[in-house]
Amino acid sequence: MTVHNSKNYKKLDRSLKLQINKAINKLTTRYEEYRKQNIVISKLFGDDVIIHDIIDDDLYVYKTRTKDVQIRLLYEVDKNDDINVIDFVIKNHDNMKTGIGKNSNLYIDIFKSNATKYKSERSVAM
Repeated sequence: MTVHNSKNYKKLDRSLKLQINKAINKLTTRYEEYRKQNIVISKLFGDDVIIHDIIDDDLYVYKTRTKDVQIRLLYEVDKNDDINVIDFVIKNHDNMKTGIGKNSNLYIDIFKSNATKYKSERSVAM
């Protein structure tokens, strides 16, 4: 998973890393339940948790809460139907004071920027 290689992840304390990993496990478990039912994620509607938002048509935002930490994960489903978590945001964390109202979705802008970087790196690697 890409997120474990990021600088932001490596800078987190042990407790927050554990919360990120729990969030990834929750996402993976939920996704596996859909796969068991032969539901393709691109055809999934009505579950605003596993697909809280869509970025660039093929990257998805997962929202969850572990303990009292609100976490958003940016992920993709690769050609093998495996989840690849690209980025994360911990809402209301020191580096992510999102505020309220129109600034509460600041993480979407961060994800869009990182999605562009990720896609350009991925296309160079291919």
